[in-house]
Amino acid sequence: MCILTTAQNVRQSIKQVLNICTYLALSSFLFTTITYAKNSKSPKSVAKTSAQNTKLSSAAIVTNTKKKIIPSPQTLSKRRNQPRLKAKPEVPVNIGRLSDTLVALFPGALVHGAGHWYRGDFKSSQRIIFLEGVSLLALLSAYSMEQSLDQDTAFNRSSTQWLYHIGGVLFVSTWFADVIGSFRGDQYYSKRKYQGINSRFSTGYRYQNDPQRSFNHHLIAQLDFDYRKWQFDLGLDWESNAKLAGLYGSIQHQSYSHLAQNSLHPSFVNLGVFTKRWVWLQEGLTQWLVSPFVYGGLSLDLLSRGLKSFTLFHKFSIAWEQYILSPIASLPNSEATIRAFPLILDSGLIYSFHDDFSLSVSIMQDSTQDIRPLNENHVFWRSEMKVRQSEKLDLKADFMLGEDWSMWITLSFKLGKKT
Repeated sequence: MCILTTAQNVRQSIKQVLNICTYLALSSFLFTTITYAKNSKSPKSVAKTSAQNTKLSSAAIVTNTKKKIIPSPQTLSKRRNQPRLKAKPEVPVNIGRLSDTLVALFPGALVHGAGHWYRGDFKSSQRIIFLEGVSLLALLSAYSMEQSLDQDTAFNRSSTQWLYHIGGVLFVSTWFADVIGSFRGDQYYSKRKYQGINSRFSTGYRYQNDPQRSFNHHLIAQLDFDYRKWQFDLGLDWESNAKLAGLYGSIQHQSYSHLAQNSLHPSFVNLGVFTKRWVWLQEGLTQWLVSPFVYGGLSLDLLSRGLKSFTLFHKFSIAWEQYILSPIASLPNSEATIRAFPLILDSGLIYSFHDDFSLSVSIMQDSTQDIRPLNENHVFWRSEMKVRQSEKLDLKADFMLGEDWSMWITLSFKLGKKT
């Protein structure tokens, strides 16, 4: 009986796989037929086009037979002295349509890039499909590592967690790029000069909804300074009841940057180190956190001309964290010290409505002990909004939502020009 039951299950699974393959083959056949009919031209249209070309050529011959007028030297000198007018940008011809968006939704949910392929943008389609393949490879690698390797080691847990994270984010982002790029079509933006990060002084308020702690209200002061491709940050976090104080800072270097034509954000890769020291003033506890990180961004107009205002970013870090509990444990520092190597991941999208307003949404995995003690899975949704009030003043609001939530509201004042 067991053998018969196993054979029946195998037959059912084979039938399901064959049905799915047949359905995909029919969908691709219909998809190819519609695209061929869309791009092909009828004989009548070809004959009409050739007749129009004949008329234009005959009109050009008649015009050339007319007597040419040679301008005088004074007229030529006036023409040379006149300023030349810049040519107006061409209006994009390939405008997004509803049919392109529907194809991007399905079968584009399975084969990302189908919407761009249907509208004739084959280069963008190939790039999107390539990134979808990378995302599926990352997900399959994470699943195979999870099934075959021992997950008790920190390295294996961090590797599978990172592969799941980057694979899922890439898979969702490529489908998003296909749908939105097909819907918007070719978007044109006037050429803007990219405004880099300036030297600024920021002050703000932070609230952390943590029932386990009584110090939820914080005041923040931060100084940002740029020198060429280097960026330095130094900040102070002071709890309102004087129970907790933190000093933090970071150094990062822009290793790679590329600003595409008419893009609002460049594609970049930054390498840096973030460090922080917390002190509980009443208990005398101390926490150290050292976090080297890689922070990269990809301007999505490289995938589709309809996504010039979107940027995909990812931040990866394996930190070193240490708690010194000797003041309350009555033990030496060597015995009352907790050390860990938490993993920090942050991936999402930045959408720039224009130069003065941008919005980002990301998913964050942070396993440090101090950020959220209630979240056992260490997964949070994060949203950040930046508004430029004037040339000297910026407003920033940052929200994090998990099993509890927190927010930062800061005002930034420009100190000087970009070096």
